[in-house]
Amino acid sequence: MSHLNQPSSPAILRILAGAMRRFGDARRRAATLRDLRAVDDATLRDIGMSRAELNSISLADPSGRRRHRV
Repeated sequence: MSHLNQPSSPAILRILAGAMRRFGDARRRAATLRDLRAVDDATLRDIGMSRAELNSISLADPSGRRRHRV
C-alpha cells in the first residue's frame, strides 16, 4: 500500500477545522432563523425586515464578507 495518496496531518487538521467551522456556522444560521421566525410581523416591520427576507438575512455574513460555495 502506498502512502503517496494519503493527506498529511496538517491537511487533515485543516479539513477537520473547516468542517467544524461550517457546522458551527450552520447551527448559528439555524438559530438565527428560528429566532427571527418567532418575531411578530409588526416588530419585523419596525426593524425594517419582512418575513420574506428571513432566509436571506439568516444566511448573511455579519462580517460583510461574501459567502462562496465550495
